[in-house]
Amino acid sequence: MRLFVAVFPPKQVVDVLHSLPHPERKGVRWTPIDNLHITLAFMGEVEDVDMAIKTFYALPTDDGRVFTATVGPTTALLGSNILQVPVTGLEDIAKSIFNLPWSKLPAGLGRPFHGHITLARAKERHTISSLAGLPVHASWDVLSIELMSSQLGMHGSTYEKIASHKLK
Repeated sequence: MRLFVAVFPPKQVVDVLHSLPHPERKGVRWTPIDNLHITLAFMGEVEDVDMAIKTFYALPTDDGRVFTATVGPTTALLGSNILQVPVTGLEDIAKSIFNLPWSKLPAGLGRPFHGHITLARAKERHTISSLAGLPVHASWDVLSIELMSSQLGMHGSTYEKIASHKLK
């Protein structure tokens, strides 16, 4: 099972993101509203899901810290074909997740954290490059993180929540 740890923005932030222009363009696939998230850690294909859940719940949450996620200040391209909006404020929690004892999990956790929400994917850069630089701002206190499964499909990924971990 393909697993990742994510933060899902609350409705008011999703509404801000959804208010951005979403022009229909050939070769552009917009992220469905329910799939908007920040990936804190991607594990890839995991055979021992029970061990992954136990490790996920090992994240300490009793230090009283509040993680405030901030979206913006503008949309941007990630690579040549992904329209995204940067998200800051989650670097420490991503590092904490990375430092959990995931010893039996694949090497997917070797990827550095780059906080963002993917808005769209395009087959060719020129189809979305004009949408980079749009102003956007929102923030919220992150109250939980989610362990998610991901199934790849012809029309994008389908996600399912495996476990939820409250931070406060």
